Amino acid sequence: MEFVRVEVADGVGTIRLDRPKMNALNAQMQRELIEAAREVTQDETVHAVILYGGEKVFAAGADIKEMAGMSYAEMAGGHSRLLQDFAKALAGIPKPVIAAVTGYALGGGLEVALC
Repeated sequence: MEFVRVEVADGVGTIRLDRPKMNALNAQMQRELIEAAREVTQDETVHAVILYGGEKVFAAGADIKEMAGMSYAEMAGGHSRLLQDFAKALAGIPKPVIAAVTGYALGGGLEVALC
């Protein structure tokens, strides 16, 4: 994965958002969050999960630059479905999950923290 990393140590899986500078949630990052949620769910050595964005920014929310080029049909179709899918994947992790928010958590970034 390019923008999301999963690290496991001592029974704790850390899902790290890593898309500088603001961790804007573009479509690729959203798909990677789904993959990370599956990974920590299936890993039997993971007993708890931490979502971490960084020291100054947790996540800025949706990538507005990416969305600007989309038509209404693209936004209402696949993109909005992807937004729901990644949030459901994070909320569905069947282990304790803690969001380590140490900076801005705006829009969809706050939704990630709440999941």
